[in-house]
Amino acid sequence: MAECRTREQVEVYLAQIFNPDRRFQPYPIGEIGWLVLPEQSPEEINPGGTNLVIDAETGVVIEYPSWSTTMIADDFREAKATGRHPAGGQIYPPLWRLSIQRTQETPETIGYRVQALSQANPPEGSEEYEITIDKQTLRRRGYGQRAGSAVARAEWQSRQDGSWPERLTWEE
Repeated sequence: MAECRTREQVEVYLAQIFNPDRRFQPYPIGEIGWLVLPEQSPEEINPGGTNLVIDAETGVVIEYPSWSTTMIADDFREAKATGRHPAGGQIYPPLWRLSIQRTQETPETIGYRVQALSQANPPEGSEEYEITIDKQTLRRRGYGQRAGSAVARAEWQSRQDGSWPERLTWEE
């Protein structure tokens, strides 16, 4: 993981994660992290937008809702001090690596073997399972970690070129 102790380290790290042309304004949260506000043009200003926090020690990027900067910093400080998870959600590095492999296909349905591998630290339970998707309704038979994401990604891919993918791997 990247160490983010200085403003320069934070700016380089953000350019690696996001589009390098995207600009952010980092503000230190003591020695423990950085509150990162996206710079927006007057056309882009979104009062309900999200803000990021980067853990200075681990490089984990957390997305917070449109709270005040004081609320975000206070929550992150308390989370670090007590060991609880911050109220925001981790967006980087990805927490899951998912793979689907087609097992069967009919005109009405498609089946996939899904592998969901936790990349969290400590890892959550990884698993493999089978799902069958109704191509018209997108309802599925079979359940497991991130099954909804597997259906959504397969269906999205099918809309790109008109055919359901044989295999696919992604992180989220």
